[in-house]
Amino acid sequence: MHEQLGSVYKVRATMESADNEVHLIPGLAGSMDICIGRRSVLAYFLEPITKGLDTSLKEK
Repeated sequence: MHEQLGSVYKVRATMESADNEVHLIPGLAGSMDICIGRRSVLAYFLEPITKGLDTSLKEK
């Protein structure tokens, strides 16, 4: 846990680009999708919502 940034994670990423003119330097802002197996990170965040909707619409 970083005092100013909160939870941070160390990752190693590679970039595939058809443009060979892209040069990465420290301090550049960017974004990336981290896929874990077949599910995306967004799927993990949405799971409680989708699970709640699935169970709330069923008759017991």
